[in-house]
Amino acid sequence: MSVITADRDLWVNTMLTEELGFAPVPTRPLASAFTTFTAFLLIGMIPLAPFIFAHQSMNSAFAESILLTSSSFFAVVLVRRHVLERPRLHSGFGTLLTGGAAAALAYLVGTCCAVFTAWSEASPFRTNTRLLICFSHSTQGRLMRGVCLDIDTLDNGDLDRNPLHEAVSHWTYHAQTSADQLSEHIGSAEVLVTNKVLVDAPALAAASSLKLICVAATGTNNVDLEAARKRGIVVCNVRDYGTASVAEHTIGLMLALVRHLPDYARAVAEGAWTRAHGFSLYDFFPIGELNGRTLGIVGHGVLGAAVGRIAEGFGMRVLIAERRGQAPRHGRTEFTEVLDQADVLSLHCPLTPETRHLIGAEEIERLGPTGILINTARGGLVDSQALADALRADRLAAAGLDVLDEEPPPADHPLLSPDVPNLIVTPHVAWASGTARQRLIDEMALNMRAYLAGTPRNRVA
Repeated sequence: MSVITADRDLWVNTMLTEELGFAPVPTRPLASAFTTFTAFLLIGMIPLAPFIFAHQSMNSAFAESILLTSSSFFAVVLVRRHVLERPRLHSGFGTLLTGGAAAALAYLVGTCCAVFTAWSEASPFRTNTRLLICFSHSTQGRLMRGVCLDIDTLDNGDLDRNPLHEAVSHWTYHAQTSADQLSEHIGSAEVLVTNKVLVDAPALAAASSLKLICVAATGTNNVDLEAARKRGIVVCNVRDYGTASVAEHTIGLMLALVRHLPDYARAVAEGAWTRAHGFSLYDFFPIGELNGRTLGIVGHGVLGAAVGRIAEGFGMRVLIAERRGQAPRHGRTEFTEVLDQADVLSLHCPLTPETRHLIGAEEIERLGPTGILINTARGGLVDSQALADALRADRLAAAGLDVLDEEPPPADHPLLSPDVPNLIVTPHVAWASGTARQRLIDEMALNMRAYLAGTPRNRVA
């Protein structure tokens, strides 16, 4: 600067008149300081505006305001001193031109700083820069408002939701949504996340702002896809996020059943081991192995194939069932023949009108009294009453289920009766490892980003 003295009032006037081109102000300390601060802040707010409007963290916004306002300060000084230092530009027009050029330079400096630091996890610019990139390249031309209808079915507080916030700027999370709350909860949402909440045609008709539905699952039977298509609403699902989790749970059920793990754990809890004469209770229940047994797989998609690979690692022989009533393709075995040969039958197919009660009394009879049934797919694939009756009558050795035909099940469900032996029922948790649920969040965020970029992924409508 031209003049720097210890006198604050003189410094303010010198800065405003010689560097910035403003008219001199009275030498009143508070007024001078306020004027200077206001001038710099207003200029700094110009490049900051896109960040503020796209932001959800006030702490980061404050840090960005400091950097960008500071860059504006230096930009004003540089532009005024080295570019616009001409007598004719000391007029009001010159001052206006100075401010405009400085704001443009400040925007460039601030954005470069943000981009440079955006990819550091600790950087306050990380979220904003990514949002700004989405904002700039979005086919929609703007960021969107998101609503999750049933977050409690996905996240109990142990997941990182930042990927969702980086894809969509504003979120409202509802723990659960009943049918009479549906329209109110959707509101003005442009992005909707639903796991199990039914989103029907009337709800879609009332959602005038809705553009994208992200189903937090692979199955999409809870969304009226045809109604969504008619209204131009894109629907995306998430695939393969729980492959490892479901496959491991499936094998876990097999191991628990053939080795009677729940029975032995219960015997220990009841004191049987402390009363034993020997070191082992091996003779309480028969202990089997998976090695050497035949596994029949019904539904050889990603999940069925993953279970087959793990089973082969245990030394099992794997048969892949063809659809019932169809001639077997290469590498597959006719459906009833799989039932006749399988020691363990594992279901991994979708529930359709054709597959409902795919396993009933006749199919259980084919599996025989040494057979084991595993179902981690859909409860409706199995006739619950027929299975309960077969287990009670020892017409089937055991069953392991992670799904039932009604969820949550009523207290009098036939497979929840305490007198049904050799049965393990888990409450639809095969998919729900922490890693799988985080992958689900991440995949939904990728679906949102792809939609914003004009290239929807995993689109089903």
